[in-house]
Amino acid sequence: MPSAQIIELESSAAFLPGEGALRRRPRAPGRKRPEAFWAAFEDRALVYDCFRSADGSEIVLACPPPCTLLPQWEAARFTARPSGKPLTPRLHISRSTMTATLTGAPEGTTGVTLTFEGQNFDLPVRPNLAEAFAGRRVMFTMNKDNDLAWIALWADWHAKLHGVDAIVVFDNASTRYAPSDIETTLAAIPGMKTVAVPSWPYRYGPVDPAVLFHPYWANFLQVASFRTTVSRLAPKAQGILNCDIDELVGGPDAFAALAGSPDGLVMLKGTWVETAIAPEDARHAYHLRYRYRHKNRLKSICANKWLIDPQRPWAQDPAFTPMMHRIYGLSKSTSRRAPALPFFHFQAINTNWKEERNMTQAHDAGGHTRLRNLDEQVERYLAGSESI
Repeated sequence: MPSAQIIELESSAAFLPGEGALRRRPRAPGRKRPEAFWAAFEDRALVYDCFRSADGSEIVLACPPPCTLLPQWEAARFTARPSGKPLTPRLHISRSTMTATLTGAPEGTTGVTLTFEGQNFDLPVRPNLAEAFAGRRVMFTMNKDNDLAWIALWADWHAKLHGVDAIVVFDNASTRYAPSDIETTLAAIPGMKTVAVPSWPYRYGPVDPAVLFHPYWANFLQVASFRTTVSRLAPKAQGILNCDIDELVGGPDAFAALAGSPDGLVMLKGTWVETAIAPEDARHAYHLRYRYRHKNRLKSICANKWLIDPQRPWAQDPAFTPMMHRIYGLSKSTSRRAPALPFFHFQAINTNWKEERNMTQAHDAGGHTRLRNLDEQVERYLAGSESI
């Protein structure tokens, strides 16, 4: 029987009306872009989540970046409900997200009215859930239609090798199953204590071919989910691990490394794992059957991931902006002196949502190199697991 506590998580979102002319425009709006970009670009979202800060002193809004809507945001008004008291905003803007902090809300405030370009948007103020995740080893990601068996192995690996005992999966409008199916899958993992699967069924955002550097800047939804995780769910956690379902973190214990980190940061250095399978590995399931990287090491390197201690003061500063592969607001020297651990990024564990990359191939001795460190990690995992 599942023993994990299931946290029901409601968010407060606001969008410009579909029939209106007011829209967010992208960076360099005059550049030519394909129709697929415009179909995926989030031009109407104003707020994804509205919640109390952990200490109760502020109301926090997790938002996409304003881009061309900055003048309207600077003129916006915020009113506490039911008191009608005006609130004082501060806007913390980065390339892919905005965090707005509101002060002056009296006791008993249950909502905020955002007055934006003459339109009113009512935002219920959601509770901070820090106590539910306090002291936990938290892992989080965003998901759309990944196989539930992949999710189970991903969760079980990190529970066994790293002591993860709380998982948050933001579900981005999956059609293969309901969020409750993910909850059931995660709650069944041995050692799992706390599970949350909030539904965020909004546009994820496109890759921008018109921006040479940072082409993933328009992935607003996932970046905003980082603010909700760090400030609403897990500000009192032992650590927060950013790890996707197609990624497995190698050992030793990542959270033990975090405890010994001078700045509350562990950097995770990634290797792309090819879709090649050797005959002796075919008996394993899912991630575990893939053990090879490209022979050219430069082609096997993938972008970093991270693990943070959210109780460090810098982690709760709104100027701190965690992204998928980098943390903005921290000095490069901080990242350089952080302990480093490996992680493995599996090309085959993919629904091909972004590109075709999960076609299984035969092992090619001329083109692939065996990942012996991955072999060791898999053996460690299997030693503590039933046959997988």
